Amino acid sequence: MQHDLEEEHSVECSGRIVLVCKKCWKTMILLGLEEDWLSERTDFTCGCGQNLTLEDDRENETALSVKRLLRGTIRPAGEVDEDHRGMLT
Repeated sequence: MQHDLEEEHSVECSGRIVLVCKKCWKTMILLGLEEDWLSERTDFTCGCGQNLTLEDDRENETALSVKRLLRGTIRPAGEVDEDHRGMLT
């Protein structure tokens, strides 16, 4: 019976647009088709106050995932994390 209740409260999404704030790097996800958003509004405000637009701040989701992965693993030259300190000769 609970499964039936969950299905009644779900909505299928027709599309998704990801905007990335260039100030704080947080993402804003817009649900729906691009043409629907273009007819409604194209400017949004990030929580940090930065203005986001469909034209300037849209991000490819695959590229965004790679950037987030790399941001957590690449370190400046000469900087070594504690787990790999003994591996340097």
